[in-house]
Amino acid sequence: MLPVPSKERWEEECVLRWLKYTPTALGEQRSFRSAALHHMHSRNGVASDSAKFYSSDMSLDTVRQFFSRYAPDIEVIVTEESSATVALAAAAHGVEPVQIAKTIGVQAGPTAVLVVMAGTARLDNRKFRDHFGAKPRMLGGEDVTQLTGHPVGGVCPFGLISDVPVFCDASLLALPEVIPAAGAANSAVRISPERMAELSNAKWIDVCQTA
Repeated sequence: MLPVPSKERWEEECVLRWLKYTPTALGEQRSFRSAALHHMHSRNGVASDSAKFYSSDMSLDTVRQFFSRYAPDIEVIVTEESSATVALAAAAHGVEPVQIAKTIGVQAGPTAVLVVMAGTARLDNRKFRDHFGAKPRMLGGEDVTQLTGHPVGGVCPFGLISDVPVFCDASLLALPEVIPAAGAANSAVRISPERMAELSNAKWIDVCQTA
């Protein structure tokens, strides 16, 4: 298992990204950094107002830094076309929709989790409840952004700002290569499901409907 940075380290790096994309004087930078960290710890370790701080450029840069550090052989691909949905991503990358690895945020009882699954897969409520002991409840876009640091359309299991648990569904295992988003609505990577799970410290589960 790779030594993925702790939540605190990623929070520090995300604040540095905020400073990079927010032109302020030195004194204002210090105040901004303090306020950002305060917000990030104000709600289960994640900022309740954090969505206002995020930008696609900042999120994309964080994912690029992640791959530069842990998987420099993997290229972050940026397309002119949007890849914010499974259909758009499949068209942008010339693949079948099933090859798009979509990441969804789900509330499982008191715990929020990320589940990465094949693009055409759907959650099976019974399987999910059997595994997590609670019925799945889909999180809204703002909640997912607060958990991950990534905007809607760019949500992925890489470069997260919190210790949200990540799970990869068995629907991915039949695919030699998948294409998850990479922090922006027009960015992605090509990666094997096994390596994606390794890089994101994900656990394998089977919670999707079978064809």
